Amino acid sequence: MKRESGFTLFEIIISLVILGIMAAVAGMGIVTGVKGYVFTRENAHLSQKSNLAMQRITREFLEIIDIDPNNVTASSLVYRNSRGWAAIASVNQTIKMRNGTSLPDAATGDILVDNVAAFALSYVKDDGSGNEVAWVAGTDDVVLLAAIEFNLTISRTDPGGGTISFSTAINPRNTGNAGGVAVDTLKFSPWF
Repeated sequence: MKRESGFTLFEIIISLVILGIMAAVAGMGIVTGVKGYVFTRENAHLSQKSNLAMQRITREFLEIIDIDPNNVTASSLVYRNSRGWAAIASVNQTIKMRNGTSLPDAATGDILVDNVAAFALSYVKDDGSGNEVAWVAGTDDVVLLAAIEFNLTISRTDPGGGTISFSTAINPRNTGNAGGVAVDTLKFSPWF
C-alpha cells in the first residue's frame, strides 16, 4: 500500500481557526493603536489651540489701560491698551476679537478660538482690607481693578467628546493699580 502525504480536513480546519484568532487579536491591536493616535492628535491640537487663545487673552488683558463701562459683561469686554481700543466677546461658540469700540458679532471680528462651550469674565478689586470683591463697571474707577478672571471651556471634537476647561486671573499692569502682578494663576481640568 502506498502512503499518501498531506493534511487531513481536521488539521486544515484547526489551522484556519488558529489563524482567525491571531488575525482578530492583531486587528484589535491595530484598532487600539489607531484610537490612541487619534486621541493624542486631538489632545495636541486642542492644547495648542487653547494655549494660543489663553496667551492672547492674557496679553491683551495684561496691557489694559482703560475699560468702556458701557460694554462690560460676563462674556464681553471693550478695553483700551497701548494699541488703541479693542473688544473681545463670546459669539456663537467662538471667542472673537476686533479693534474699535464695538463688540464683535457674527459678521465682524477675528475668531480667536472655536468650539467654545463656555466663556466667563469676572472683574475683581481689593476692598482695602485684603479681600477680593467684585469690581463694578461704571461705579468703580479702572484704577481699582485688581484682576480680570476668565474661564474658558472648549468642547472636544473627537468621538470621545467631553470638554476641557481653562481658567486664569490676569492683573492689568497699566491701570494705575500699583498692586498688580503679571499673571496670577493658570488652571485647567483634565479631559480624560
